[in-house]
Amino acid sequence: MKPTILPAIAVLAFLISGCDRQTKDFEGRLSESENRRIELERELENQRLAAERDAIERERYRISDEMAALEDRKDREAAAQFAELERREQELALREERLGELRESLTEKEILISDREYSLTDQELELAGREAVPYESRELDPPIVERLPVADYGTFYEPLAAYGSWFETPGYGYVYQPAAVRQSDWRPYTRGRWACTNDGWTWLSDEPFGWATYHYGRWALLHGRGWVWVPGDQWAPAWVSWRHSDDHIGWAPLPPETLGYQDAVWDHTVDQRFGIGPSWFNFVEIQLFGGLIEGHYLPETRNTVLIRNTTNVTHIHYDNRRVIVGGPSYQGLRSRLQRPPPYYRLDVDHGRRPGRDSSEMRPRIRGNELVLAGPQINAPWNQALRPSRVKERWEDVRVERAEPIRAEIVNRFRESREDRRERAEQSVRGFGGREQFQRQRTELLETNRRELA
Repeated sequence: MKPTILPAIAVLAFLISGCDRQTKDFEGRLSESENRRIELERELENQRLAAERDAIERERYRISDEMAALEDRKDREAAAQFAELERREQELALREERLGELRESLTEKEILISDREYSLTDQELELAGREAVPYESRELDPPIVERLPVADYGTFYEPLAAYGSWFETPGYGYVYQPAAVRQSDWRPYTRGRWACTNDGWTWLSDEPFGWATYHYGRWALLHGRGWVWVPGDQWAPAWVSWRHSDDHIGWAPLPPETLGYQDAVWDHTVDQRFGIGPSWFNFVEIQLFGGLIEGHYLPETRNTVLIRNTTNVTHIHYDNRRVIVGGPSYQGLRSRLQRPPPYYRLDVDHGRRPGRDSSEMRPRIRGNELVLAGPQINAPWNQALRPSRVKERWEDVRVERAEPIRAEIVNRFRESREDRRERAEQSVRGFGGREQFQRQRTELLETNRRELA
């Protein structure tokens, strides 16, 4: 009997183990299918929210433009039109409030999914937020073709004009001001959230112009005119100075003069060197740093005291040609916060560029991977381009600073601008003049895009 029973038991065990494997495989496929469903739903919701934000910013610019046209008129018709514009602004505020509630809910889901899908090793935790965190699939030496420009400043000038205006200035050249600046509480790096990545702290903007203004160029706070953005051609996860204490975290945009120092390392001295003062900073209570920033940053009137009670922890540097945005330690935040900011593996899409719909340039999250648009814009002829519509030339431009910056910094920035203008003119001449330049420039950029793809 035993010789007969043993094979039967073996067969039964084999069948049971096979069933277990099939069950596990089936459960795995179900889990994968469920993840794809969640991912698709989240992407569709993000698309809807991005489209609504795009529509709001376009409407805000139209209202701003129409109000500016009415400012010099005092007749009854102008008063009636002003009243209608104010009604449209109130409707816009309600739409923005609803959008904020939806965005808050979606952000909560994204953070929860990120927490489940990415766990950091002790070594990664030690580096996160301050240094580059390596991962296996990152190419050690990116192809040299990534250095070729696939776009130029024209990629800024036309798409951004749907949400604000371009002005000409003596010292900074063409600068951009979003229509949102008209709102008294608007500041750069406030409509969106921070995330930690293997390349340091990364700003995820909710604004349709944010793909450009928070990853290229610099911001300046002009006396009597508000915030303006100065284009630049180097991409980074963010360009900010960081301050930190046990209770608060703050950040301020780096000023345009830092553009005069290509590939420079910025540390705790950047505030003092470039006159970054209290009015430039956004501060939040540390426990609110992990979510959406809008509505949570503290009044500017508190900044002077907050700066005295915080330490500058800026550590912007380079690793294998990537800009690493070092700031507060991620490990330090995780040990203190019940829900720290999410951590993602960063992937920069060097070929993506805006079409008619700038929402295509929005941040995209796939599980624990964050994909940001970062087209190569380092065309040598950038300074030879200009916006098709320049609203006004500002002759009197004064930057609000904590204290004047040294003459050597001002001179270096001016010389770097002059050098870029000269190289741009040489590039245009190399194409055979303006007429040939416009045609061949487009063809060359298209060729570079195909090679990158």
